Amino acid sequence: MRELKKNEQYANEILTAMNNLIHDEENQTPCYISTKELSEGDNLTEFFIGYLKAGTLMFNKFTGEEKNNLEFTHILNHLCVQDLLEKE
Repeated sequence: MRELKKNEQYANEILTAMNNLIHDEENQTPCYISTKELSEGDNLTEFFIGYLKAGTLMFNKFTGEEKNNLEFTHILNHLCVQDLLEKE
């Protein structure tokens, strides 16, 4: 089994944290957001907008910059290309 790259390790940790925010109603563990809530109306869209805003805020906190959401997605696009090029 190959060793995970650092960004893959981080992705797993972030996914675990996100999964801890959401649960199926049949699961009785405490949570913040239910899958039922996310399936109602535009809530899933609102969730991913919130995810974007949280990423922007974290980026700004760690870098000391003041990027807006669009500028942050531009940075993410560059990182996506970088990641794709590394896989080739």
